[in-house]
Amino acid sequence: MSEENITRIHLNGKELILIGTAHVSKQSAEQVKEVIERERPDTVCVELDDQRYKSITDANQWKNMDIFKVIKEKKATLLLMNLVISSFQKRVAKQFGIKTRTRNDPRDRICKRSRCRFSFS
Repeated sequence: MSEENITRIHLNGKELILIGTAHVSKQSAEQVKEVIERERPDTVCVELDDQRYKSITDANQWKNMDIFKVIKEKKATLLLMNLVISSFQKRVAKQFGIKTRTRNDPRDRICKRSRCRFSFS
């Protein structure tokens, strides 16, 4: 697999491996899996904003959302855009046979097998 999207940074005696990935890509998911299994890192960190993290970890997010608060805080447009993007990503994932991230994601299990910490940032 190509390593064009992998950057290695050496800092304070540690090596950081950055992998640029696509949100909905079977190839990206496979590459991450391969790098984790090959490199056996101490920690795997996934960059996610708070909203995306909550959507992955909180199954009741939509049920618990206060829509009036969203409107009052003038975030309705942002919510609508997030819904459109999320819907589009799910359709693309379904079309290409890719599973979107869930609470019990296989990537989390890969980290457990490789005995590395898994964190979101």
